[in-house]
Amino acid sequence: MIITIIESLFSAFLLTFATTNVMPDRIKKQRILLCILTNFAIVYWLGTRLGQWIIFPALFFTFFISLFGSKHPFWDFICGLAGYVSAICVNYCLFYGINICFHLSQEYMRIHYPLLTNLLYFILYFFITWLFGFLIRTYFNPDAIRQHSPYYYAGCATLIICALMIILTVIYGEPLGYTPELIQLNALMFVTYFLTTLAFLFFIFHTERQTLKKNMELQYLNSLEDYTKDIEQLYQNMRVFRHDYENILTSLWDYINAGDLDSLKEYFEKDLLPVSRQLTRSNTNLAELSHLEIPPLKSLIYSKYIKAQEEGVTIKIEIPQTVSDISMNIIDLIRISGIIIDNALEALQNQTDGICQIGLLQNNDSLTFIVENSVPQDFVYNDQLFERYYSTKKYHDGIGLYTVAKILDHYDHILHSVNCENGMFSQKLIIPVERPGSSYGVSSVLMNDSERSH
Repeated sequence: MIITIIESLFSAFLLTFATTNVMPDRIKKQRILLCILTNFAIVYWLGTRLGQWIIFPALFFTFFISLFGSKHPFWDFICGLAGYVSAICVNYCLFYGINICFHLSQEYMRIHYPLLTNLLYFILYFFITWLFGFLIRTYFNPDAIRQHSPYYYAGCATLIICALMIILTVIYGEPLGYTPELIQLNALMFVTYFLTTLAFLFFIFHTERQTLKKNMELQYLNSLEDYTKDIEQLYQNMRVFRHDYENILTSLWDYINAGDLDSLKEYFEKDLLPVSRQLTRSNTNLAELSHLEIPPLKSLIYSKYIKAQEEGVTIKIEIPQTVSDISMNIIDLIRISGIIIDNALEALQNQTDGICQIGLLQNNDSLTFIVENSVPQDFVYNDQLFERYYSTKKYHDGIGLYTVAKILDHYDHILHSVNCENGMFSQKLIIPVERPGSSYGVSSVLMNDSERSH
């Protein structure tokens, strides 16, 4: 009875920690305890009746309890399943090692040293899955993954098939007995298949990152071409304006000489002033963009500027000093900047005299990135804007600002503030110039899991 209780308890620990240890989202202690109790009940009451088939109901309830209300249920499930498969591989490798070193079979160890066997296995798989989970939470950001990519679905399907094959091999192999030869064969087969599957998943992640990088470079080149054309058009407009300068002065003199001030005022307001404002605005914004020496960010802001012009939205860019470096992964910066600017421009669609202002202000200690947009007087800021699926706009999925918040969770050195006053809604990022001991060139898929300061 005592041996059965001990083995059931160790099995419950295995089923719980092998899965929850490696999940990207940290599982609350109350849920872990509930998983342990549920798995203990399943193993203790059904173990003798179902044998190894209890793996399926135990895994079902473990995932159901752990993933209920999870932020990333898909990736928690995939990583949890990989953790359980790794624990099985550890089990076979452990007994294979014991047989090689001490010439003791698995059955002998289970019969004569059940407590020691379970304790060794528990320590070994707990440490490996904990290390596996630590690496996942440190270097893997689920929010940066395009889950709609068919490559990811193919990789995850391969992992699921791998897990099913290993579990079914364990189940159907139990009646044959765990001979040293069978343990050796299973250990070699399981580890090889599992590592091959992980290598395939890693290859998919690497391929997706390279694709994303190439798409960004292509977008930059396209925007750079448009930027160059816009500069050329502005230069041509200036030449035309200078060419017509004398004619304009002559027409002004004619009105003044005739004393027709009303016609002079009308001519100035309808003909001269709009052209002057257009040239001044375009010249100012393009001149400000010339101070930005980060090509991807420059390309993004320029593309948003063109979009605003096409939609008739007033936009102002302010970059008074040269900005050439930023202590943040460029992919994350582009994603955040794009979402914030898009939200600002969308908020102006129903405003007749709205304005969007984008600023990059550099000082000795930090770089301040700020985006402001005018809002109606009755607008009230709500903290729920950064929650998943919440949106104040119709037919929007509400994941934009939520994605911003999740990305910034990986940068504890960046201050993110939101303010709404005097009819202007603003978001500000204060990014330190340098953060010693950090690597900012890593993709957003591979970032530290830290707390963000709002």
